[in-house]
Amino acid sequence: MQNHGQWLLVTGLLAYLVFAWMPGCHKYGDVSLGTYEHAQALYSICNRRDSERLKTFVDSLDKARARNEITERERKWLLDIVATAESGDWEAAAANAGRMMREQVGR
Repeated sequence: MQNHGQWLLVTGLLAYLVFAWMPGCHKYGDVSLGTYEHAQALYSICNRRDSERLKTFVDSLDKARARNEITERERKWLLDIVATAESGDWEAAAANAGRMMREQVGR
């Protein structure tokens, strides 16, 4: 009987963790207006597969961080999307930028 109780406890704990971890399956948390605007620009750059604008985007991102318009966490998220685009997976990069924007709806 003790094994059954332990099994129920572990199962319940795992179920709790899964549901606590998945509130809407968000990958990105709340972001600042500056980050949202950068995500919009990045989405456009990725849809156009514009390597030149991607380079200037990174400069813009660094300047925004230096002015505290975006957080370091937000900068890292955007740079991860940039890296995806630089690797040639423009569609995934655009999808991630779009996801970042969609996750802000209703917040």
